[in-house]
Amino acid sequence: MDHRRRVTVESSSSPDSDSSASSLKTSPTSPVEKSAPSNKKRKHESSDDDNDNKAKCSKRPRSHENLNEEPSHPEHTQNLEEIHLGEVQQFVITAIRAADLTLGLRRIPAGFHVVFKADGAEYQTSNKSVHVDQAVIEWHERILLPREPSSKVRVSVYASFELGPMLCHGELLRRFEISVGELLDRSEKSHPILFPPKQGEVVSACTSLFMTLEQRLSDEKDVAVLCSLTTPTPGGDMDALALETDAGHSLLARYRRMQNSRDLDQSIKHFERALDLCPMDHPCRPAALFNLATVKFISCQADGRYLDLDIPISFFQDALDLRPTGHPDRPVTQLHLAIAMLSRFAKRGFQRDVDAVEELLCEVIDVSHANSHIHRAALVAIETSALHPTASVDAHDLGQELPAASMLPFSPNQLAYIAEWCVRRDDPHALDEAISLHYDALGYYNAMHACRGHLLGNLSIMLVTRFKHRGNAEDMDQAIALQMEVLALHPVGHPDRFKSLNNVALQLSIRFDNRGNAEDLDQAISLQRDALALHPVGHPDRFKSLNNVALQLSIRFDNRGNAEDLDQAISLQRDALALHPVGHPDRSLLLNNLALHLSTRFDHRGNAEDLDQAIALAREALALCPVGHTDRSKSLNNLANGLFTRFDHQGNAEDLDHAIALARDALALRPVGHTDRSSSLDSLANGLSTRFDHRGNAEDLDHAIALHRDALALRPVGHPDRSKSLNRLAIRLSTRFNHQGNAEDLDQAFAGHRDALALCPVGHTDRSSSLNNLAAQLSTRFDHRGNAKDLDQAIALHREALALCPVGHPDRSSSLDNLAVRLSTRFDHRGNAEDLDHAIALARDALALRPVGHTDRSKSLNNLALQLSIRFDHRGNAEDLDQAIALHREALALHPVGHPYRSMSLSNLAVRLSTRFDHRGNAEDLDQAIALASDALASRPVGHPNRPTSLINLANGLSTRYDHQGNTEDLNKSRDNLRCALTLLTQHDPRRSKVHASLATVYLSFHRSGLGVPGEDTDCLNVAMHHLKAAANFVPAGLLFRLRAALSWVHRADEHRHGTELEAYATSMQLMDAY
Repeated sequence: MDHRRRVTVESSSSPDSDSSASSLKTSPTSPVEKSAPSNKKRKHESSDDDNDNKAKCSKRPRSHENLNEEPSHPEHTQNLEEIHLGEVQQFVITAIRAADLTLGLRRIPAGFHVVFKADGAEYQTSNKSVHVDQAVIEWHERILLPREPSSKVRVSVYASFELGPMLCHGELLRRFEISVGELLDRSEKSHPILFPPKQGEVVSACTSLFMTLEQRLSDEKDVAVLCSLTTPTPGGDMDALALETDAGHSLLARYRRMQNSRDLDQSIKHFERALDLCPMDHPCRPAALFNLATVKFISCQADGRYLDLDIPISFFQDALDLRPTGHPDRPVTQLHLAIAMLSRFAKRGFQRDVDAVEELLCEVIDVSHANSHIHRAALVAIETSALHPTASVDAHDLGQELPAASMLPFSPNQLAYIAEWCVRRDDPHALDEAISLHYDALGYYNAMHACRGHLLGNLSIMLVTRFKHRGNAEDMDQAIALQMEVLALHPVGHPDRFKSLNNVALQLSIRFDNRGNAEDLDQAISLQRDALALHPVGHPDRFKSLNNVALQLSIRFDNRGNAEDLDQAISLQRDALALHPVGHPDRSLLLNNLALHLSTRFDHRGNAEDLDQAIALAREALALCPVGHTDRSKSLNNLANGLFTRFDHQGNAEDLDHAIALARDALALRPVGHTDRSSSLDSLANGLSTRFDHRGNAEDLDHAIALHRDALALRPVGHPDRSKSLNRLAIRLSTRFNHQGNAEDLDQAFAGHRDALALCPVGHTDRSSSLNNLAAQLSTRFDHRGNAKDLDQAIALHREALALCPVGHPDRSSSLDNLAVRLSTRFDHRGNAEDLDHAIALARDALALRPVGHTDRSKSLNNLALQLSIRFDHRGNAEDLDQAIALHREALALHPVGHPYRSMSLSNLAVRLSTRFDHRGNAEDLDQAIALASDALASRPVGHPNRPTSLINLANGLSTRYDHQGNTEDLNKSRDNLRCALTLLTQHDPRRSKVHASLATVYLSFHRSGLGVPGEDTDCLNVAMHHLKAAANFVPAGLLFRLRAALSWVHRADEHRHGTELEAYATSMQLMDAY
């Protein structure tokens, strides 16, 4: 029966594991350091490999281990509990876990092992291989340690480069000394041994080591399963072979860190002597050949001696011949032979090399595990070789100093091809791999290397690409830091300084788009201006700088509203276009850019010439991009957007239909998988939604929602544009709810706006618009469900949005109007006069920001008129009503015949004139109101979503005129219009309640007159009460309207002593309690 203490240490390969020197009870000179986070992100997962060598008690010769050796740690002062040991007390390691063993390695390892030494004896664990996504290796081997807690154990972690037979230990990764007592203490306290993953620019493998120990009394039955530390015995030539090989590996590792050619030369000499010790029948000869081939190849690349490539290729081939099919080291030999042949092909163009490479790599792919480093390296080699057709390969394609036996066996130019290939294809895993390869490359292409700038730039671009797909802010920050380093490598006068200035500016602009830090945008503009200064008049690339500065100025205008920025952007775009006369291949690009900026200026100033010119430029750009042109889809979208804008302001139906057709064509050119498909989906959806707003075809709205859903699916969690897609979809769902009354649409719309806001934290450029969108949705939900918290929260969100749009911001007027509307709504429900007065003040401020000529002036005119009309209803100040009518007249004048919003202005003015008639009795006001309502109805043909509203307004006007003039024809027309409206509305449309209330008024008029209803044999009073009851019980109408309808029902039922009086009282009481 064993008597033991056992502690199982839970492992974490994170260098941030909970550990500190103070908790270890060690001296201040403890070697255990808490490391900085690694650049690489790995899955923490371990698995045993079927090819692992069996554990063995080593009786190998001592090998030369003084080179590349980490200093031993000083002895730790222990404060352990006293351990009472019997004569047969034992300490046993039962498990070892090592993390991040491949981090920073420059060679593809065959496996890893750990060596324990104490008192002149040693034990070596089995040789374990590791996969790409495997961050932790675990050994379950019972190792018997010295009995004394004070005994010292030297622990060494190695990477081996052959699976069998092993020629030597391999490359030393970590070494330290530690007492048996401290190992036991760490095991009990769950303290891993941590190592710094990076020192300077050198990345080191193995970030932590975890060991589980048992303290036990021996049991004779267990002796056979324990591996003791045993004394190595000398082995003549084998001893010398191990010494030479280990020395060669150590020098090669040091060369990779220090780039000292003397180390490389000495490494070659050691590997040559090792090969001399391996005659033809020696079992270690294949490994000796492979090692010498590796270092010879590196030497050829470092010195540019490409004619000598035949030598390492010959050694690789000899090693491969001695490793037949089935040999565990055959795949890695094939891989390195293929890489060497690719390098020779690049220099000499031997087709036989390419054919041999294809055969070698295909066999590697077939026999290696899909997640192995060898398999992954072979894939990248195949992809790289595919990017080097014979005709395009020149002397620089594979670059210099190619680390042939490296885990990254590619030159800077090869890496550039890999980066380009990964950015082009939509493969997240390939992108991660390419980024990892570039980080590894930076470890040995130091600051003085001529290619470092290119590597930094390519890595930065890939990080931005990954950021656009996943939204990880660290990627964006790191990308900018890398580009800053590139810029520092390109001082004033450097030929690549212009490119570096542009790259830093572009990435700062991207970060501004996602975080809203004004300093980023200002710095981007400053850098672009510096770049422009490097391209004076006459420079062939001046147009690029003009275009780039214009773009950044336009972005700043969008966020701050400084008109000078927009005017300057347009001026720069005109200059750029002038440098691209008819026939220039880039003319279409400049045409589209200028068109976009002119359209923006139209949006803010309303000059129709700007819009017409923008459309003309977009048409010219499209003509320069015929079917098959790569930029045709962009030109189609740009022209479509211009036509959409013109329709919004001029109402020409042909513009709308043409724009939708163009958007469909653009989408067809961006099939599933196209990077810009989501934007085309949104563009077409916006057009269909606009057409629904003006023609009322429900299919258009449903199709728009489906398209927005598809666009959202292409922007998963983490995508920087996901918030925009969420908002767009939510807006369409809200529109459908308003017309169809499906509560699910309302709830989904609210959830969409809420999720979008969560993706726009404080500082995000889209936060104000998301705040306004969510506030509008809360207000809509309040209108239909009556929860006062929704309205208060909506107002709070609008206030926050307004605070983000200070004086001068282009969106300030919209935020002012939005807050004004919500305060007015709260006044309607609570009657606080301060809310109404504040709303009017805000509406006046908004109108002042939209002077004559502003494209949105009519909106502010109508909004202020509405607020003044509400105040008149509650205070009776005639000036408020007269001013409201004057404002509505001005708005109508801005919407001439054919304008899409003319019908709305006609209806608004008609309602206010009818109100004034109610208070002053001027028949001209009523007649004009009816005429305007008739014109509005004529502008909304059958199918228009607002036709029912016009029918209701006209019916109410006719009913009012009957009450004052007694013309039965007016009453009959009023009833007919209301019944028609009822048939046009869906079962859940909130406007049905208004129709019921108006029909009740009409039937009460019939009842009072004593006239029969043409075509009906019914009791008019009963019908009137039926409609009042229907209005009070129609849930989609919202609590406030229902309560008012119920109170009207109570009043009329009491007035006419109708049998529904008690029911009316009960209904009103229930609604009052709910409200």
